[in-house]
Amino acid sequence: MYTRSHRKLAKRFNKGPMKAPMNDITMEILILLFNEEEAGIVACFGLKPARAGEIAKKVKRPVDEIRPILDSLSDRGVILTLGDGEERTYSFIPIVPGIFEFQMARAPVDEKSRRFAELFEQYFTPENLEESMLRSIKGGRVIPVEESVIDTSGVMPREQFREAISEHDVFALAHACSCRQHKELVGNPCTRPKDVCMQFGPIAEFSAKNGFGRLVSREEMMEAVDRAEAAGLVHITDNITKPSASCNCCGCCCGILTHLNGFNLPSIFARSRFMVKIDEDVCNACGKCARVCPVGAVHVLNKKLIYEAWRCIGCGVCIGSCNKHQALALELRPDWRPMAENHGQLVVDLAAQYFGIDKYTNTLPGFTRFLGNRLQKFISHD
Repeated sequence: MYTRSHRKLAKRFNKGPMKAPMNDITMEILILLFNEEEAGIVACFGLKPARAGEIAKKVKRPVDEIRPILDSLSDRGVILTLGDGEERTYSFIPIVPGIFEFQMARAPVDEKSRRFAELFEQYFTPENLEESMLRSIKGGRVIPVEESVIDTSGVMPREQFREAISEHDVFALAHACSCRQHKELVGNPCTRPKDVCMQFGPIAEFSAKNGFGRLVSREEMMEAVDRAEAAGLVHITDNITKPSASCNCCGCCCGILTHLNGFNLPSIFARSRFMVKIDEDVCNACGKCARVCPVGAVHVLNKKLIYEAWRCIGCGVCIGSCNKHQALALELRPDWRPMAENHGQLVVDLAAQYFGIDKYTNTLPGFTRFLGNRLQKFISHD
């Protein structure tokens, strides 16, 4: 049975841009993850990463009692830590994306993990996703397969996946794709590679230190990108210019893509800046692109290729499958919205939209950029 502390924690999860619904499923997930004492402590976390001493003051307990509890929570992947020693900071992370991915990345095949996976089968509902994600500003975005944009005009360096991740110096690969591990635990295994989900920079260091992944070289990371693209996986990253992580997703397991497919939610995250263009004079409707499209945007009907542009996420997976390599191409999407420079700017944009002032931030980009940069320093503890 959940406690007052668990209810308080559920309310804390419901405050962020990626909300957690207040229902029995969420409460059972929280009970699996946190005992009563831990729930009460994490419910007091603010936006800013905090040192153990700062959290101890909030909960009015000695720091020597609080620090081992925080370190245990970090080891289990239910909060995020950066740094070491007295300067180590502890941060609140949402259930999705965040806690779910860390739990599934190293989930043993046992009853607790199976129960956790079963709960998430029920947690990922259209209503929950609509509540947390269906806004014009998104927390995640698609970066197209690089081969698909080689000959496309207007491509910027950070819209090429290898270029975007090369700006980092530290790389990690998760031991397992959270979504494919989740599906395996509920009896629907996938044949695509599981060791191609990626973290960069401080998140990579956290992942490796806590056993959710392993540090790899730049060369091994690029080899993993090749394997992901060869398997027809979609690069989905955080919606900023220098992403800190990337899932490599399939249409059968990914919580986002499966709901896009099953419940027609095309705006669940930021599509890439591109969409498919079909040369009908060249296309012979062989259907190869339809077989690899992860979101069902193309299909063959009466020997004619049908393209549903509203479903297209601009991932470019279909381009490499085309026999007639000029039949499909990517072109610039007319309604594309620029991504945020950093996580601080993304939070400012999301907050402005949440409070209904999004139209004003669009007319004051310099001011909102200033706020975002200040917030980035605040949440990074610089």
